[in-house]
Amino acid sequence: MIISLLGVLHGLGVLAIGFITAFIFAVLAHLIVKAKTKVQVVALDITMFTAASFIVLRIDQELRYNGDLFDLHVLVFASVAFL
Repeated sequence: MIISLLGVLHGLGVLAIGFITAFIFAVLAHLIVKAKTKVQVVALDITMFTAASFIVLRIDQELRYNGDLFDLHVLVFASVAFL
C-alpha cells in the first residue's frame, strides 16, 4: 500500500516536472525564435516538447535507479545547448 502510494507520488512529481519544463522550453523558444508561420510555430512546439520529455525521462531514470540527481547539471547544460 505505502509502496504503491509512493510510486503514484513519484509519477505525479515527474509528470509535473514534465509540464513545467515543457512550458518553460516553449516560452523560451518563442522568445528566442521568431516564428512567422503556423507551421514554424507548431514545429517549434513539437521540438520543445520533445526536448522536455527527454529531460523528464532522464530525471525519472536518475531518481529511479540512482536515488539522487547527482548528474542533473550535465542535463541542464545539454538543455541550454539544445536551445
